[in-house]
Amino acid sequence: LFPYTTLFRSHEFPRRVVELYKEAADVLLKKWDPSRHVRRDSLYKALSSGRKEQLLSVVARDTFESGRYFFRISHVKETIENFFKSLPDQVDEIDVEVVLQSIESQHGLIIERASGMYSFSHLTLHEYFCSRHIVTSGRSEDIGGLNRLIDDRWREIILMVSSQLTNADQLLQKLVSSLAEI
Repeated sequence: LFPYTTLFRSHEFPRRVVELYKEAADVLLKKWDPSRHVRRDSLYKALSSGRKEQLLSVVARDTFESGRYFFRISHVKETIENFFKSLPDQVDEIDVEVVLQSIESQHGLIIERASGMYSFSHLTLHEYFCSRHIVTSGRSEDIGGLNRLIDDRWREIILMVSSQLTNADQLLQKLVSSLAEI
């Protein structure tokens, strides 16, 4: 069965856009291969879907915050290597090239656009994973500054972050105080 059929069976779309993006990411990370009965062999396969989401979130945050929609292979490989080094249960030898190829071939979330240049396969996925990192790191107030508030690039991320928070009061207070500066 096509993986999206579970979403369409209920004839209801999620109420919040961020839930739709989460479902799309879950389909690509968790349900795509099993639905096609594909088995993968690699270090990357051994990562839990939560760790994969963490890795993609770190890459998204790092590249988005630095204003890069397209990033060099050397940069993304360095980010992946640093991610693995930061894990408490780190593996000694990581072939970041294999990990990057696995992300591209198994999930299609990050793809090579030109020789040595990568990007997320769609801007909404880049924004979604960036917002996930901000929420899970507990630093949501950091996006409430005036510079980000008036930057159109951050609009969707601010909306996604605020919709994912259990209590968005602090973020909204920061946004309001930033507006007062204008």
